[in-house]
Amino acid sequence: TEMMYRYPGKLQIDTLHILNSRIVYLEHNRDAQKAGKIFFDKAVLTLTNITNDSLNASVFKLKGRSLLMGKSRFTVELTTKHFNRLGTFQVKGFIDEMPVSAFNPMLEESAFVTIKSGRLEKIEFSFYANQHMAAGDLIMIYDSLNLAILNPSNKDNPGFKTIVQTWLLNQLIIDSNP
Repeated sequence: TEMMYRYPGKLQIDTLHILNSRIVYLEHNRDAQKAGKIFFDKAVLTLTNITNDSLNASVFKLKGRSLLMGKSRFTVELTTKHFNRLGTFQVKGFIDEMPVSAFNPMLEESAFVTIKSGRLEKIEFSFYANQHMAAGDLIMIYDSLNLAILNPSNKDNPGFKTIVQTWLLNQLIIDSNP
């Protein structure tokens, strides 16, 4: 956004459609050997009111749908006002049922946790955020969740401490929710 705002020419795009694309998000934990990854396949996005014209401070909207991790229907809507000093935006979305272990390519590298089993029934989320804070709601319905903590220095042999931490984690987490 900042690069677009600094562009010396005037930019005004009413609607941009992106069809059948693949989006990959990588996040590298400094303690991990490689980046965690989430991807979206067959993404269809509609972006409206794209501008760098400060006199036309309209509302930018993004609506999209895809297959999250190639497994689940994912929808999202993002709204923000151009040239908002705090960068405030609102997001709402939905993730349909899928095996929760599909998130392991991200969780194993970014949080050193692996999902051994479980089924996600749905996630609904809605939040707003800016440069200083975020607030919102998330509803996650799942079944038969079983996690394991990974030892980042030795993933093949977790050690006694990691085994005890995994046991405690699974005692604290309800394995299913209504």
